[in-house]
Amino acid sequence: MSYIETVSPEDAASDVRAMYERQQRHWGYVPNYAKSFSHRPEAIAANEDLTYLSDAEREMLRFSRLVARDAAPITAVDVQRLRDCGLDDAAVFDVAATAAGRTFFTKILDAVGSMPDASLGRIDPDLRTALTVGHPVSTHPELVIDGLSD
Repeated sequence: MSYIETVSPEDAASDVRAMYERQQRHWGYVPNYAKSFSHRPEAIAANEDLTYLSDAEREMLRFSRLVARDAAPITAVDVQRLRDCGLDDAAVFDVAATAAGRTFFTKILDAVGSMPDASLGRIDPDLRTALTVGHPVSTHPELVIDGLSD
């Protein structure tokens, strides 16, 4: 289920079909999150090839990663790189605020010990470990999935 229209596996062609087939091989079905990428299957590719992004989009991604990891070392040079791609100061602020807001949201959930949804327990354990930075699900005995503690 998604708020956007997605391409069904039966109607998938080309890159979308290939992406769905990879998901099917990995999970045994095509997950809903993968269907959400049906308009941009290249975005879910399992590599760092970002050539499909514009220069400005790559710079926004680079800058967002700086904000999320540690904003203190950001310099005027980092901001200028965004301006050089055509962003004005309001857009630079928007990128910073969006990245910082997302980081705030995840950090506040960690700080108050918000439990992950039970559906997290149904995904591949290696992926679950990668997604649960900070507080591994296994340390939360309260997490019950289909009657089984994780």
